[in-house]
Amino acid sequence: MIINYFKTAWRNLIRNRFYTVLNIAGLSIGLSVFILVLLFVNHEQSYDQWNAQLQHVYRVGVSEETENGIEKSPSVQYPLGSFLQSDCPEVEAISRTRINFGETIVQIENE
Repeated sequence: MIINYFKTAWRNLIRNRFYTVLNIAGLSIGLSVFILVLLFVNHEQSYDQWNAQLQHVYRVGVSEETENGIEKSPSVQYPLGSFLQSDCPEVEAISRTRINFGETIVQIENE
């Protein structure tokens, strides 16, 4: 009985070649886009998961009120890290990054 279903499907595929190719191409493009979006979302969700102590990592930023409204910046002045480490006992370690013409420089202590 199942062989008859396959024969009927094969005959319909051969008779309607254009629609068959169109449907298969649409299905393959749709699945490819879905897989790419799934991979992208998976990468974005696992971006910072490499650090075992992630719940203890914070990023400090600045909010300024200007004539255009409130502007938020992910960067702060350089001495703030040293100030936080010396005056706040909760701060165990600091790390600074500086973007310089497309390069990111990471400094840990003097390294």
